[in-house]
Amino acid sequence: MNLLEYMRRRNKMTLSEWEDTFEKKEREIIVLRHEGGGGSLRNGFWDWDAYFLAYVDCETGELHKEEGRIEFPVIDKEEPPFQFEEETIYKLRVREKLPEEVPEGVLPSKNHFLVVDILEEDAVCPELEEMLIEYRKPVVLQDDVLGELTYDKLLKSFEGNIAWLRGKIHISLHVDKDNKAGITRAKKALKTMVLEQEKWDVDLRKFAAGKLTKLACEWAES
Repeated sequence: MNLLEYMRRRNKMTLSEWEDTFEKKEREIIVLRHEGGGGSLRNGFWDWDAYFLAYVDCETGELHKEEGRIEFPVIDKEEPPFQFEEETIYKLRVREKLPEEVPEGVLPSKNHFLVVDILEEDAVCPELEEMLIEYRKPVVLQDDVLGELTYDKLLKSFEGNIAWLRGKIHISLHVDKDNKAGITRAKKALKTMVLEQEKWDVDLRKFAAGKLTKLACEWAES
């Protein structure tokens, strides 16, 4: 199964088929909602999701510090049944996603839950409250060539702007803020490109025309 087949099969699911991809058993968790989310149109409904930074299993009390997502169906032309504010702690009743076969290059579902009900907004959870305080602190890199780069927590990348040929361009270092060795390598590579920007500009344009056109057409078709 390739990516295109996987996406077509997923988008043809009816609401009942989609709900069957989650466990029947309900459980309670507390999640730290941070940023990001969106909707995917399926067969007669929207699959709407919101991302969270970490969660606590209410039954075991275990803190899971991995990111995940909560989702719920939205019937076309109806109001969403739930609203989730950013940087907020919620206690939820959920059903966990069942394991599924995915094509190469697609990450399997992890920490992925269907929302049954919101039990409490602004729930009290010291562990998640502490994580939220740290999450809100800005992370900034200063570099003599690249200038100021600010970490985008949602994209997991450092973002900034630099002079490029006769104008300015936006740059991204797609590396986790805690990966110090990765940050060093990424900065070195990007600074090499800046110092040889005329050559890189020509090479990037040739690559985009020769390699990415087909991929863009396949993505549009899906």
